[in-house]
Amino acid sequence: MNLSRLQEITQNYYDRFLEFNTPTEPDETFKWSIAKTFATRLDEALKAPNDRLIEELKALAKETGYFIDSSRMQPFYGMAKIAEKDAALTMTVRQLLAFLVQAHDADIPTKVERIHFFLEEMLKLHKMHFPHQYNYAMDLHAATSILLLYDPDHNYMYKPTTSRSFADALEYYDDWGSGSSLKLDAYFRFCDEVMEKLKDDATLEQIDRMRYYQLRYEPDQLHPDTNRHILLADLIHCTSAYNLCPAMADTQITARKRKEFKEKLVIKEQTVKQLDELRADVEALDSAYDTVVSLLGDTPAILHKKYGKGTVTRYETNPVRKNDKIYITLEDGKELKLGYQALTLKSVPFRLQDDEKNLLFDLNCALLRDEASIRAEYQRMADQIN
Repeated sequence: MNLSRLQEITQNYYDRFLEFNTPTEPDETFKWSIAKTFATRLDEALKAPNDRLIEELKALAKETGYFIDSSRMQPFYGMAKIAEKDAALTMTVRQLLAFLVQAHDADIPTKVERIHFFLEEMLKLHKMHFPHQYNYAMDLHAATSILLLYDPDHNYMYKPTTSRSFADALEYYDDWGSGSSLKLDAYFRFCDEVMEKLKDDATLEQIDRMRYYQLRYEPDQLHPDTNRHILLADLIHCTSAYNLCPAMADTQITARKRKEFKEKLVIKEQTVKQLDELRADVEALDSAYDTVVSLLGDTPAILHKKYGKGTVTRYETNPVRKNDKIYITLEDGKELKLGYQALTLKSVPFRLQDDEKNLLFDLNCALLRDEASIRAEYQRMADQIN
């Protein structure tokens, strides 16, 4: 994700805020206004008599404006028209809407399942009762927008063209598909990632304050949008509508680019796995060193390959490991001094007389022997990832 592009978008949104929040039109803040009462009104409508439900659905369709319906498509209004056909259809629409919004704070798999069920059932009703009015067809944009307005803190809006353009502007290569292959969970993950990147952006706090101090709204007039999901929906919309990212016109993530990205991602994942394995080896190096120092620090009896029996009288450590010193007193009283390098030779010049301890000594010396190559390979892998 291109963070400089994301910062450019939020900064341009802030700088041009009054351009698309005017007393007349456009006024993008209406989204926060309608979200303030949307859940309460819809809940009350779902419990109300049929005629009241239909009336409220039409009112909400009008008040949500282009955020859900548009001049070309009116899925929200179409839902009201289907409910208006007869009492049985009113009950069906009532049940489907209730089923959808009950998942407002559900886990992602449950929410996605309910969105698709709602969409499929509404499309069946549309095909059955308004087959020639394509503009009444329910879609994912409408379903996700209803959930966002119902519970902004737990939902995201999806709109095919603008959501994809926004992701392309950010040079986001992960693909959530389209049409019947759309993966909503992948899109929601994208939204989560954007919000994570924005959590420390001070510009957003300034934008929030402008709605009250510049536009003169009272706190009880707008949804607080604590998690700023309405704001994200507005950023997605305004980036395209008001060209908040001029470079977006030259940025299109093609299928070829996505394929190349996925291939690089696979390589990176493999490298990360290898790095984790090497990290374990690096950590084992320190453990091996500590074990060897401990074994030799216990003044063990040893057998030198050239000078015979003796005792390690002292192991002298140094901040620079290669400068460590091993002091051995041989049976004839002579003192032998060896450097740390003796422990890293293919054949260490002495062994411990205690067979069990010597096995542990040999194993750890063998690991220390490969220290340089292990650390070099670890650094190479780390540099490759970065």
